[in-house]
Amino acid sequence: MEVKGGTMARNTPRFYAFLVALGVVCFCIGILAGFYAGKNRYESDGEVSVSPSKSSRSDAEREEFYKSVFQEMKADNIRSNLKNYTALPHPPGLAQNEKLGNQIADEWGKHMDKIEKFKYNIYLSYPEAPGEITLHQDNGKNFDKKKLVINNEPSFDESEKNNDKLLYPFNAFSGRGTVTAEIVYGNYGLDKDFDTLKNAGIDVEGKIMIFRYGKTARSRKVERSEARKAVGVIIFTDPSDHTVQGEEYPKGWMLNRYGVQRGTVNRLPGDALSIGYPSKDNYFRKDESKYSGNPAIPSQPISYSTAYEILQYMKLNDNDTALPSGFQGGLNFTYPLTSGKGRNVTLNVSTILETKATYTICGTIFGQKEPDRYVMLGNHRDGWTYGACDPSSGTAVMSEIVRSLGAQKKKGWRPQRSIMTCSWGAEEPGIQGSTEWADENHKFLTNNVAAYLNVDMAVEGNFTVRMKVLDYLADGILKMSKLIEAPSDSSVTLYEDWLAKSKIWRNNTSLTKPYFVAATSGSDYKALWHTYGTPIADFRYIFDKVKYKQLPQNPHYHTAYESFGWMDKKLDPGFIHHLAIGRLWAGHLLLIAESDILPYDLVQFTEQLQSYFKQFDDYYKEILGNQTISLDFAKQRINALLEKCKTFQKHVDAVKKSKNEDKDLKLRAINDKLMNFERNFIIKGLAKNEATRHAVYATSSNTLKSMKFNGIGEAIKDAVKNGGDWDEVRKQITLLVWCIDTANRSLDVEKY
Repeated sequence: MEVKGGTMARNTPRFYAFLVALGVVCFCIGILAGFYAGKNRYESDGEVSVSPSKSSRSDAEREEFYKSVFQEMKADNIRSNLKNYTALPHPPGLAQNEKLGNQIADEWGKHMDKIEKFKYNIYLSYPEAPGEITLHQDNGKNFDKKKLVINNEPSFDESEKNNDKLLYPFNAFSGRGTVTAEIVYGNYGLDKDFDTLKNAGIDVEGKIMIFRYGKTARSRKVERSEARKAVGVIIFTDPSDHTVQGEEYPKGWMLNRYGVQRGTVNRLPGDALSIGYPSKDNYFRKDESKYSGNPAIPSQPISYSTAYEILQYMKLNDNDTALPSGFQGGLNFTYPLTSGKGRNVTLNVSTILETKATYTICGTIFGQKEPDRYVMLGNHRDGWTYGACDPSSGTAVMSEIVRSLGAQKKKGWRPQRSIMTCSWGAEEPGIQGSTEWADENHKFLTNNVAAYLNVDMAVEGNFTVRMKVLDYLADGILKMSKLIEAPSDSSVTLYEDWLAKSKIWRNNTSLTKPYFVAATSGSDYKALWHTYGTPIADFRYIFDKVKYKQLPQNPHYHTAYESFGWMDKKLDPGFIHHLAIGRLWAGHLLLIAESDILPYDLVQFTEQLQSYFKQFDDYYKEILGNQTISLDFAKQRINALLEKCKTFQKHVDAVKKSKNEDKDLKLRAINDKLMNFERNFIIKGLAKNEATRHAVYATSSNTLKSMKFNGIGEAIKDAVKNGGDWDEVRKQITLLVWCIDTANRSLDVEKY
């Protein structure tokens, strides 16, 4: 071979052979690079072995492994975590929240391969001073008046000793200002409540409204009031909805007269100044002064002891107006409707708006067989107060799961797929942290993530499991619950206890499986699911919904009494319910991360789709029929999808039994189809839904909250209400059919 200038001589057989060999090598490198793309996105700083396993574990071996993880998890560790995490309040965007995030990163770093910290600049809201409500005797003149200052609650436990460090009770993103007007009691602030007031001859324009919490979001109460030209809103926790006499804290676990529920009146997920893309350093964000999406009128939450004073003041001049049915609350007098002419109230709210840095922490344990496929756990870290229930019960459990997995990793274990845990830095003001992260990592989410398993609050009661889950993931959760002891009786499984309690909860002794709650959109899974199509589940232990049927959520929700002492002494002494829900959460994580075939039942998905669509068709059949619009074609396409899912399942079963050399390749292809199936229903152009894109589950206006297919529903509502374009309805039906047909084609298996 002649060598000139250090190069191989051209036009020789060896030269061409070299080119062919080089091409083959480059091709193989490209394949491997694609396979490990997801892993490299989160490459460990240290050396991590991710060699594919030579053989899969048997089902029996997996079960024993799951049990070993459950045994590793300790209730005492969860208790210690919660005590630590709730020592100080940790609202979003403030120093203690970042400090807590750094602490969690350090803890997780001892057990995981990779820790990342994501910074997002988010438009947030804080109280500059406590809210004030002044009761005037006559036409706003400054005599014989009473000022009610909405300060933080008094403490009853050592764990509440830092109440002076709490943010004053406030509504995030409330309008700022001072308004003086007559006051009107509007029950829950539902549309029908406003209609009742109107029918009673009460005009709310120019008035301050006072509502009780419940039945609808606080943001909707403010939104409806502003739409009717009210000038301010006060919201209180009525004892009939939030407590039981004789069980008030500190004697019992229920809300007392001092508790004030903080919250947000924002309705937009994510950073308001960078909608649709991440709010990172040096990225464009709208100027704060040009943003006008927040409520303009001031609003203020109060306790029921403060509400007592306001309602008694109103009652002095109410002239015994007959109270409409359903308007009476739990205070021991007949509620008034108005303060009457000449009896004004001044509401002063001092909220400020600021862009603050928030931080999301993510930790990863890389898989050994499919390191580019991820199963995610997540919980938000920020709380309005101490957050012993919301969210820190979840944070405490998640950290114990991380420690337990780390203990297995030290023994040489790695999951088949990678595991990622996320501590979201800002959820309470409007699901900002997870939304910004999802926007930044949308390609990773859509290409690499098999599931996201969320906990907002791990424990808000000690009665039974409450699962919000997509139907086709449910069987996996039930399977895991059969391997876990019930917290209140170790002689039965969590599954058996859950089923028995479900029969009580649902008043249905014929139930054959534990009850699941339909997944909605109220936590950090919103963007991951509704915008990017990631399969989700949400885990929680709840109180007895029959005994305490009036409670919308735990009674100290977002108050100063959501403290470690309350949780430790009143709600879950021994932390056995934290441990049970933690084991179920960890079990489902491991089932998805370890199974050769993802445990997703697409037949179940489509049967549920069929059921939802029948309900939808029954509800709208007459309205659509009047416009010669039929949903029959869509029903036919759903039926076709169901048949395709059944055929696909037969293929899955055959491959599972196969011993062919290409089995791993076929399993990989099957898992890709299972992982991406939900994403076939993600589409742009849903009516009135720029933020979310799920053709089946996208959120909608409150009047359609319980319905699915809200792209179609919103178009129908608009056409009926405004004489709108029925062609938009036809278009929305077509978008749904397009998604269904895309899902059908995604399950084609002829080519392999």
